[in-house]
Amino acid sequence: CNFEINGDYLVDEEWSEIRVYLYRVTGIDFTACTFSNYFTAAPYGYGILAHSAGFTVYGHCNSAHYDPCPEQYLDRSVFTNFGRAIKASDDYTTYTTTIKYADFINNSYGVKLSAFNNSSVLFSNFEIGQNSGDEGECEGKEKLASGFGIDMDHCTGFAIEENYFTKSASAPSGYYTGIRCKDSQTPYDLIYKNTFDGLSYGNFAEGMNRENPNDDRDGLEYQCNTNTGNSVDFIVTG
Repeated sequence: CNFEINGDYLVDEEWSEIRVYLYRVTGIDFTACTFSNYFTAAPYGYGILAHSAGFTVYGHCNSAHYDPCPEQYLDRSVFTNFGRAIKASDDYTTYTTTIKYADFINNSYGVKLSAFNNSSVLFSNFEIGQNSGDEGECEGKEKLASGFGIDMDHCTGFAIEENYFTKSASAPSGYYTGIRCKDSQTPYDLIYKNTFDGLSYGNFAEGMNRENPNDDRDGLEYQCNTNTGNSVDFIVTG
């Protein structure tokens, strides 16, 4: 399916903002779908907004013999020019999502998860866009809001593996972050074998990312990631 908003839309502000809204449902699958915002020049609105809902976003592999799927057999899901391409939160901590073989192009946030556990983001590409929507929070501070590939707040049980992160070619100078993980409070989570290229921050760990504040032997772990040309590869703060 193609979920697109463009200049032909009969404007209603509420409906122009969200392409798909999911609430208290599960088992919704999006396979090789295209989500596009041509309605505004700057990133705007949501591709998928999910609140306490379970869903998957997949590419379509034309061969059942490969995993990961070779590019020549693959039709990807694509999200272009959204403020938040995918945003998911969960009041019940019972829902999950898997995002696999997706391209995120010029979105302020590619995937934004809030208290949404046991999620997977795999084999996807993030070309991160400008975050003009959050600039108001920086007003008077002489700072700019960062764009994010993946932003996780109070999430645990995740698998973030073999993704590629870079700045969108059309984005202006500013701040661009591959993955932010905030307050996961996890006994063990792994960010594995991702590539970060030409970003302000590759990985940004913030707050308490381990279960026991007095024991630093557990918690969030980074393995086998590749960093090229970032201002900062890893930052740990708070």
